[in-house]
Amino acid sequence: MSIIGTQQIHRVVEVVEEAVNGNTVKLLGQSARPALELPKIRRNALVEIVPISMGCLNRCTYCKTKHARGDLISYPPESLVSRVESVVREGVREVWLSSEDTGAYGKDIDVTLPKLLDDIVAAIPDGVMLRIGMTNPPHILEHMVEVARVLNHPRVFKFLHIPVQCASNKVWLWLWLSIAVAVAVVVAVAVSLGTRKRGTESDSETQRQ
Repeated sequence: MSIIGTQQIHRVVEVVEEAVNGNTVKLLGQSARPALELPKIRRNALVEIVPISMGCLNRCTYCKTKHARGDLISYPPESLVSRVESVVREGVREVWLSSEDTGAYGKDIDVTLPKLLDDIVAAIPDGVMLRIGMTNPPHILEHMVEVARVLNHPRVFKFLHIPVQCASNKVWLWLWLSIAVAVAVVVAVAVSLGTRKRGTESDSETQRQ
């Protein structure tokens, strides 16, 4: 039986061919970031999901994503902007930025999330909307003001997905975070946006595709 890991998806054809020939292949290690231009079939021709990074900086005991995705690996801003420009030329009208933790983007390559967002917003034309993906509270705290500014842009959805995970401060203590901090992030962004409206929206990217 052959096994392929989440960070080896760009080698799936190679693994299938080897398996068909009776060979066993196991590719489970953390490797360089897969190419953003891998061929794909969009379920929704108007929506493109663009991964800005893989992995994360946390080690939450209740989460297996860390074991599957590994440490944070961010794509360079210029590669992401180029990808966005490419899919817009293909007719995409919504660009969804995806990540295990959007707020941590760039910490491994000395780039900030606001810088990336500004570059992408400048690259998309009117009629194309940008959506920021899920972010854990700790890292987005560093960029609240800048992110709120970006969310005010007419080509950016006023959408922010912050998972609470659990409602026990005791469980959260080792994360140097409390539920109050997560709520504070939401309130601060809402105030910056100049709105008192509250809403909920699913961040299931597969449902819209």
